[in-house]
Amino acid sequence: MTLRRILISSLAAAAVLASAPQVAAQGAGANWAPSKDMRILLSSGPGSAFDVLARAASKQWPKYFGVSLDHVMKQPKDGHTIGLTSSGTYLDQMLEPTFPWKVTDIPVFLGIDTPPVGVLTGTKGGLNTWDDVRNAKRRVVVVRWGKLSMDIPVIKDLVGRKVDVTTASFGSMGPILSALQSGDGDLWSSVTSVTAMQPVKEGHMRLLFVYANKRLPDLPEVPTHLELGFPAEAVNIVVMRLWYAAIGTPPHILASLGERLSNLFKDPEILPWAKQNGLIYEIISGEAAKEKQLGMYKIITDNVDIHKKYGG
Repeated sequence: MTLRRILISSLAAAAVLASAPQVAAQGAGANWAPSKDMRILLSSGPGSAFDVLARAASKQWPKYFGVSLDHVMKQPKDGHTIGLTSSGTYLDQMLEPTFPWKVTDIPVFLGIDTPPVGVLTGTKGGLNTWDDVRNAKRRVVVVRWGKLSMDIPVIKDLVGRKVDVTTASFGSMGPILSALQSGDGDLWSSVTSVTAMQPVKEGHMRLLFVYANKRLPDLPEVPTHLELGFPAEAVNIVVMRLWYAAIGTPPHILASLGERLSNLFKDPEILPWAKQNGLIYEIISGEAAKEKQLGMYKIITDNVDIHKKYGG
């Protein structure tokens, strides 16, 4: 299964899969099983990482759920309609709610961590280390996708050192990469996965540091945020996929959904490919996923002035 094949299939209409024998769930949710077709609601469009992940899951869905899957947005509380959203969307709802309910009340039954976040720069701007950024005598442009969140520790660090900082927001990945590679943009906070690391390998971008408690085994030369004097809690900066169900879904159904979906993503047809392409770093519980969002929420609300001034 290749990334290219999945991306191409994601542009087509959602396929309804044939029913197949299910693998029995183990544990608290074992007494519940789907009884009809299931639906996944995605928070992003065709070709996105979330769509790719859902499409990959659909290949093995009948094996673990015993029913087929399509993309129809309905929300019964029986476990047959579930959602996949980003940590950014979840966090946005914590900061500026637009739903008629509290986002923290939504049952998140599984979280999928992507690889750690790092801060990158282009190779044409003359910023070879984080000390170069801190000592920059010109304006430093931080490019971002959508709202400001992952960049807050970076901006706080630079503003505290009297560096002239501004931000530029883009709605897609292409302009961000172009800005960095041309030298029009200076810094970008991104997941250290295929999307970000390929330009590094090609020599177009440089990874300045990563948010991690220790250096990453595959990036031993790249310092961590701790080594550069960033606060320890900045390690909470994370990009995650959150799987959720409707408010009021019974606990035993949530437990079964979590068990089955966790087993699905650990399937040998899914996990090695997903790890290689930066879609899965770690599979964690729903509660742990929500705790990580609360950690990022605290980073933002502790620095609300930066969040508002630089593009929250």
